[in-house]
Amino acid sequence: MNLDLFNDLFQKAKENNLIQNFIQELGNYLEKNTLENKQENEKSLLEQIKEQNKITAEYRDKMSQERRNILENYASQTKEQGTMYYIYDKSGNNYLLSIGEEARSHEIIKIPENNLPKGAGVDSILREENGNYVLDKEATKIITEEMRQKFQELLEEQNKKMQERRIEGHLYEFVEKAGKSIFLIDKNENTGKVFEEVEFKPEIFENAKEGDTFQYLNGQYQKT
Repeated sequence: MNLDLFNDLFQKAKENNLIQNFIQELGNYLEKNTLENKQENEKSLLEQIKEQNKITAEYRDKMSQERRNILENYASQTKEQGTMYYIYDKSGNNYLLSIGEEARSHEIIKIPENNLPKGAGVDSILREENGNYVLDKEATKIITEEMRQKFQELLEEQNKKMQERRIEGHLYEFVEKAGKSIFLIDKNENTGKVFEEVEFKPEIFENAKEGDTFQYLNGQYQKT
């Protein structure tokens, strides 16, 4: 074989190995960094979604139920790996865990922060090994992504339903205000059904009283 050709092939192989090693190390770093940073975020994905979006009580309940379903389904599918624990919150110096099994989902377990496995935090999945909790990285990744997708679907479903309730020219009777929501009745539909509205200008309803009428015009509620 030509010596120059051999040296060229050897150099390219060496460079390729360096690139592969770099990619592998980068992947390991990102995975490790993401998991370790979870501990800095003391709020679950569900709580973050609630804070970042205007969500009705109906859909907050739906999201909580879907989270429960996702955890129970995954725990059932992987029961041969042992009991699955989900860190859903932090209280003081303790992390709060629930058990993925439906029959035991009501149980609450507290783990002192110092006893938490390295890299774990709120939204992490734990298993037990030799009497100790260990972080299940794969389960954490799969479940977090499934939750994220489901919450997004529910947000889109809520927005579609709310848009259907906001009908140009319709009159709406004010029922009450609770927190950041108002409750209205579509008088044109004449069903008497109350619904929760989360998108509105607060100043329009600042002094609203039960029975006041508002009209939906040009994409917003207006006092009649």
